[in-house]
Amino acid sequence: MCLFRKTYGYHKKEDWISGSQIAKMTGINKCHVSRAISLLCDRKMVTKRGNKTGFNKYTSQWIELPNGVTNHEVTKRGLKVTKRGNRELPNGVHTKETITKETIQKKTADAVFDKFEEVTSIKVLSRHKKRVSAVKRACGVFTDEQIISAWENMTKNTFLNGANEGRKKYLTIDYALRLEKIEEHIPPELL
Repeated sequence: MCLFRKTYGYHKKEDWISGSQIAKMTGINKCHVSRAISLLCDRKMVTKRGNKTGFNKYTSQWIELPNGVTNHEVTKRGLKVTKRGNRELPNGVHTKETITKETIQKKTADAVFDKFEEVTSIKVLSRHKKRVSAVKRACGVFTDEQIISAWENMTKNTFLNGANEGRKKYLTIDYALRLEKIEEHIPPELL
């Protein structure tokens, strides 16, 4: 049910869903979650493609349990729900309503913009989507230490700061987020 909620509940056929997310939502131990997903994949009820997990809506493709497993009568004891089975989901479990990848990227980008302002003393006036994408690219290629060191070197470069023929300041957030410019200004000991 959890997989169905995390995929079709958000109009997606499949999504990256970690075992710990499922464990938090269901209260099941993380190692048991992995085993359950594997068993469901073997029965073709769940699909896995790389890190993405999905629910197979085509029931005709599902592999049924052997007859011996499904034909047994339920005992009186089997009708009782265990104490653990009655528990509600833990409070504070993050779902896509409370936290999304976009929110995480926005917080990360804001932190990078703030650090740029701190290091260079240059105000970032607009934090639009293209700049957030540039932050994501830069953070995916370089470490925080490399990026900050490159920015510090850029601030020391007099040409970038207006000591040039046209007295133009080239050091902007857009310039500072270009991968080739970061690489060009990273100190050799950090490469």
